[in-house]
Amino acid sequence: MTSTLLVAAGASQSTTIGNILFVSISFLLLIFCVKKFAWGNITKIFDERANKIANDLDSAEEARVRASELQRQRETELKNARQDSMKIINDAKDTASKNSQQILSSAKEEAQMIQKRAQQQIDLEKQQAYACVKSDIASMSLQIAQQILEKELDEQTHQALIHSCIEGLEEYNETR
Repeated sequence: MTSTLLVAAGASQSTTIGNILFVSISFLLLIFCVKKFAWGNITKIFDERANKIANDLDSAEEARVRASELQRQRETELKNARQDSMKIINDAKDTASKNSQQILSSAKEEAQMIQKRAQQQIDLEKQQAYACVKSDIASMSLQIAQQILEKELDEQTHQALIHSCIEGLEEYNETR
């Protein structure tokens, strides 16, 4: 039995070495075939992939820089737009204030002119009324004097005549 074990152990040892040799030769042959036929394509694919990744990273960095620059431009434009709108609003307020002051000033001037013309008209009408009253008083005085001269009056008739003339003047003034 021991001899069988020895033979089996020797056979198993030679089989293992044979297997190792076969696997090693097959592996070397596989490496040679891969190197000869596929290694160029594999490295080419890896290089292309590495270049694509590098280009994508560069493009992403450029896009980030452009986006950052665009954001700064937008913020600057927005700031300028806000400043412009505030300037426009302030200018509009100033213009409105000036216009309202001009309108108030011209309205006051016009009111003063109207008041002055009305006062002049009132003064003119007063003067005309005084002139008319003077004329009427003079003419009534002449009439009274004429009536007095035409007849001799006693004190009571004289007072009644003066009183009737005054009432006539009051009625005349009320109708004007």
